[in-house]
Amino acid sequence: MKIGIKGIGLAGGFGCGISEFEQALDRDRSEAHTVSIETVKGKIEVPGLTADTSRLKDFINPKNLRRIDHYTQMALLACVLALEDAGLWKARPAKSMGIIMGTGYGSTCNTFDFQDLTTDNNICGFSPIQFSNSVHNAAAAHISAFLNEKGPNLSINQFDMSPCCAFMTAINWLAEERVENVLVGLCDDFSKIMACHQYFLSLNDNTWNIPVGEGSVFFLLTKDETSFCPYGYIKDAGTGSFDSMPENADYILNFDRLVNDRIRSVFSREIKKALENKNISSFEHIYGSMPVNMGFDIAAAGLSIKTGKGWKSLPGFNSGIREICCLKAGVSGEYGLICLSSN
Repeated sequence: MKIGIKGIGLAGGFGCGISEFEQALDRDRSEAHTVSIETVKGKIEVPGLTADTSRLKDFINPKNLRRIDHYTQMALLACVLALEDAGLWKARPAKSMGIIMGTGYGSTCNTFDFQDLTTDNNICGFSPIQFSNSVHNAAAAHISAFLNEKGPNLSINQFDMSPCCAFMTAINWLAEERVENVLVGLCDDFSKIMACHQYFLSLNDNTWNIPVGEGSVFFLLTKDETSFCPYGYIKDAGTGSFDSMPENADYILNFDRLVNDRIRSVFSREIKKALENKNISSFEHIYGSMPVNMGFDIAAAGLSIKTGKGWKSLPGFNSGIREICCLKAGVSGEYGLICLSSN
């Protein structure tokens, strides 16, 4: 069974849509914004790769978005852009479709917003709209409602491994013929808690040079062999060890910098051994630090397959290199792998 990527939609600190993502990869940078955060030690200003969701009103009546928080709007925008990229936004076929939403932080950033980061909390400042969107599966539910999709709907929260778990679940759904297409979405909000944490760590450690980011990326997966899948096919998806890494492949590495020194040492040693003499890239500086940023690595891999382009140390896709593998090393010592191929 071949599972292909028919469309990709994304929004983040780099911009909105697959073309702006490609432009950010071409110039190898994104412009961070300054975010002000009130803390118990006073106001601090931190860099942040934040997303603009204003384009969503081109697809959905703004009145219908008034009760939806920023996190859900990012997810909804990426979802719509994925369907548009696949040519299915205005005329979706009458095929069953599942929706899977993976997230690391989920609605916790929204929850901390209305709890505030200071000691002077005021119950009158609580927003009922924010509170109603604090449920972890709110974004996936909103997407189903807007698309009027009645297929299976699942929210997955496994921090750094959420992208791998979401893809593994989608593959199972398609293999079991529960649905004919699956929208796999990944989304994380800008975490003021993590930005604050990173700010104070960076005072004594200048290696914390990648800002906290936010964004969402959606993939339309299909097993229909008659469908054109410009972003390639999923060759492998899972979690496990570095013992059996594909040989004839390029790698996009995503290393969570919050891991402790012991795990970092083990990762560095195993990665060096497993990926020796292989082309390795990292694009975290394009979209920022967040649990599900592996999703943007997968989008970059798919885009490289579609265009034949290479960025930084990732060479152009050619007949000699048949796979691009995205490797995520998580905060607790876990790791996940998703590989794409052109056929």
